[in-house]
Amino acid sequence: MKFVTRTIAMALAIPMTVATGVASAQDDSAQLLEMLDADGNGSLSESEASANEMIMSQWDELDADGNSEISAEELAALAAE
Repeated sequence: MKFVTRTIAMALAIPMTVATGVASAQDDSAQLLEMLDADGNGSLSESEASANEMIMSQWDELDADGNSEISAEELAALAAE
């Protein structure tokens, strides 16, 4: 019976851990955006993002809509990976 209880507890804990990790990653991306967004418009220009090598190395993939800015949603996509 203890084995079944532990198995169920672990099965329930895994999705919670993943959900917590995703929420944490989204919080991290929001903090990164706030830190780098010098003009406060809610998105990153290439010059603002140039301070972060990770963003610059994935610029083309992150700028999903091709508007030459990285939005909060596009940055959150990086965090979700």
